[in-house]
Amino acid sequence: MQELRSFTQQHLAELAPLIAASSAEGYSMVQRLAEEWQSGVQTFSQPGEGFWGIWQGQRLRAIGGISIDPYQPTATIGRIRHVYVLPPWRRHGLAKQIVLHSLKHAAGHFAKISLYTNNPAAAKLYEACGFEPATGFVRSTHCYNYQG
Repeated sequence: MQELRSFTQQHLAELAPLIAASSAEGYSMVQRLAEEWQSGVQTFSQPGEGFWGIWQGQRLRAIGGISIDPYQPTATIGRIRHVYVLPPWRRHGLAKQIVLHSLKHAAGHFAKISLYTNNPAAAKLYEACGFEPATGFVRSTHCYNYQG
């Protein structure tokens, strides 16, 4: 059985398999997540922020969350961050579950949500969750608007 739960600093050691798999695919975001969390740069603790994992039993299968967008000029814009699913668990709805949970969690805290992806499959996922191609956003490919 899969369970979506809050991800906290106590779970950082559980990132090891995700760091290895993402690095093998050429992605640095999971490693960067661990480093930023350990240094205190990003702990997803501001209002509207949150980070989650999906576990199957005791094994972490997927991660992702939302933070204030550090690239935008206002704190009213959130950003989907570090969504990653272990390859054998893709196409089971885990990333979508995390993204939709993040959007629900952030409602009322942010007016818009941005994200960046260069992965066509991920872009389709985000668009299926209500994101549109972004215009006028720094370092963003997609935007979700709560007001429209």
